[in-house]
Amino acid sequence: MFRSSSPESPAAAAAGPEATLPAPVARRLSRPRWRDPRLAVGLVLVLGSVVAGGRAIAAAEDTEPVYATTQALTPGDEIGAEQVRVVRVRIPEGTAPYLQADRTIPTGAVALQGLGAGELIPLAAVGQTSAVPVQPVGIAIAQRLPSAVRKGSHVDIWAAEPDPDRSMHYLPPQRLVAGVQVAEIQESATSLGVSNAQTVQVLLDAQGVPTVLAALANDAVISVLPAMPATPGASTSPDPAAPRDAAAEENAADLDSGYPPELGDGTREERTPPAGAAGQP
Repeated sequence: MFRSSSPESPAAAAAGPEATLPAPVARRLSRPRWRDPRLAVGLVLVLGSVVAGGRAIAAAEDTEPVYATTQALTPGDEIGAEQVRVVRVRIPEGTAPYLQADRTIPTGAVALQGLGAGELIPLAAVGQTSAVPVQPVGIAIAQRLPSAVRKGSHVDIWAAEPDPDRSMHYLPPQRLVAGVQVAEIQESATSLGVSNAQTVQVLLDAQGVPTVLAALANDAVISVLPAMPATPGASTSPDPAAPRDAAAEENAADLDSGYPPELGDGTREERTPPAGAAGQP
């Protein structure tokens, strides 16, 4: 006999291994609306980026054509078409004006201050020769100049005066002027074409000119050395307490012993005693 099966209870069906779970209901995607706040935020971000980028490009293109040097210039050097080139730069507000490239360079314009190669030319650095605050003075140097001494560099000028009490002896060297600029270096050559002396054109102010000329007239031994960092661009009077560098100390030892300083090839310059000094002890 077959026994009819009775339906299972809900609890037994739920506890069985093959209990059925309710199927998830699929949600349909809704179309975006113009009133969606996310769309409004996205539009604001895009518009803000466009505006910011436009302002950045406009600021980068807001430049002015000005003149820059093509070479190093010292006070008194001519400023013409060969000494300048046009560059476009953005000049912040409140900055001192520069020589504008859309204007003609004045006739006879010269530099009133030292300018490096590639440097923008301030309008205040351009003037006429009569306005140059310094003037060149030539100093003949027998010994070889240091490699750091070149056109446009700043140097200190030292001088060892002849000892009035001893013939062919010199007093310790003292610094005449400090931080003056070199305008030009000229080399002189012998008949064989070998350079044995140099003339350094230095730019001196109203106080430095008589000081250096007096030392030259007194037959002092002049040395031109790179400027000390502590005194850039300054002009000083002879100061016995002024610091002395190694090169000056070496020259002082040679001069005090009665021997002129060595030349670049190891020889010594022959010097003639001042007039009237031959009979001195």
